[in-house]
Amino acid sequence: MSYQLGYLDIFKAQLPVLLITFLIIGLLTAIVGTATKNEDHKYLLKPKWIFAGLSLPSILLLSVLVLTQVNSGWTLESNGQLQIKAYATRTIKIDNIKVELSDSRGQWYPVHRKHGYGTNDLATGWFTLRNGIEALAFLHLASPQIVHIIADGQHYILAHPGVECLYSELLNRGASVMPR
Repeated sequence: MSYQLGYLDIFKAQLPVLLITFLIIGLLTAIVGTATKNEDHKYLLKPKWIFAGLSLPSILLLSVLVLTQVNSGWTLESNGQLQIKAYATRTIKIDNIKVELSDSRGQWYPVHRKHGYGTNDLATGWFTLRNGIEALAFLHLASPQIVHIIADGQHYILAHPGVECLYSELLNRGASVMPR
């Protein structure tokens, strides 16, 4: 059982960022292109070269970001371990964890990213939670529920559509319910 993101999932999460980036590049091209006309109304800098010069670094940066997020998510392994890939990779024994299913509007939801990656639809990395605790988190799309895991004193947050199935499977495989 696993929930891992592929190239298309990452691209869909990046789409708003891509659209905004190219809108800004288009506007900058128009502004700089207009500002670089001489008296004969000829461009000193061709707008297509300005657009290319601004677009290429943006495309390269976004490509690197996409490639670093492919396969982010989690995997329940057959040897009784849970592997979490969210900016950092952690493998924890299922029988050593405490787990709870919580409301995403509660105290365990990440509010401030310290290290990692984030857009509206995808966020991975180290976060400060609403209650001030630091946790490694994987958040994909909107989810009304989150799975909060504690293992070896470290907190982990997983949120995505259908995360309730992960919670049930962790309990079936020997995880203990977190005391309230």
